[in-house]
Amino acid sequence: MLLWSGIFVGALCVGVATFWLCTMLWSVDVSSFVTWNQRRAGTLLLTRAGYPHWHVGQLYLLKFIGCGSGAITSAVFLHYAMPWEAWGGVNLILVLVCAVLGYAYPSAFLRARARKRQSSILRDMPPFLDLIVLGLESGLNLQASLQMALQYSRPSALRYEWARVLYDIRAGQPRAHALTQLAVRTDMTTVRQLVSAISQAESTGFSVGAIIRGFSDQHRAERLMKIEKLAMQAPVKMLFPMALCIFPCTFLVLGIPVAAQLFSL
Repeated sequence: MLLWSGIFVGALCVGVATFWLCTMLWSVDVSSFVTWNQRRAGTLLLTRAGYPHWHVGQLYLLKFIGCGSGAITSAVFLHYAMPWEAWGGVNLILVLVCAVLGYAYPSAFLRARARKRQSSILRDMPPFLDLIVLGLESGLNLQASLQMALQYSRPSALRYEWARVLYDIRAGQPRAHALTQLAVRTDMTTVRQLVSAISQAESTGFSVGAIIRGFSDQHRAERLMKIEKLAMQAPVKMLFPMALCIFPCTFLVLGIPVAAQLFSL
């Protein structure tokens, strides 16, 4: 049993690796059938979801494979339920719907991944900014403070994005352009506000440390207010499940003995 399990896992790994290699080889050919706007949107979606090393052709190849798989799978199931000769418009509509769902699933998965990544960035931003402020107030410049914050922060999506900013600055890009690219990659209002505040502070000569500290305190207060709002919404959201699941069981537990006594009388 253990031997067959090992063989199955090995074959599965080889199959996944082969499939991934084929998508990498065919990604350039597939991307030639995609418009420029679709390539740009797909690249931004991959970057925001945390897969910047993927090629946009791989995304659309997976979408095409999902479309064909959805259509073929639905057609096979419908064939077992109903012969080909008895097919009508409803069956064709179901096949088309499954094909569209298979085509849209990779993008939906990446959007959900991007939203989860944005939530992680918002959660980790205040302590990371506090580390940057600590470095600025100790006499370091912004780049050295960013390096110190990256050194003492835990691995996360926010750490990866700021590490890329530091890499772009060391590669010769202007600091303002590297920060702007950070706002574009994350697509978050909070990050755009932070980038704008840092750029304005550097251009006007204000203290960057004070700006970042005020922004960190404001973001922490806003996050606390959001948590309190969600906590106040919890009883309202729990009302429908309680009325649907808990209250009927309670009524049954209390009502069955009373009903039994009434019937016995």
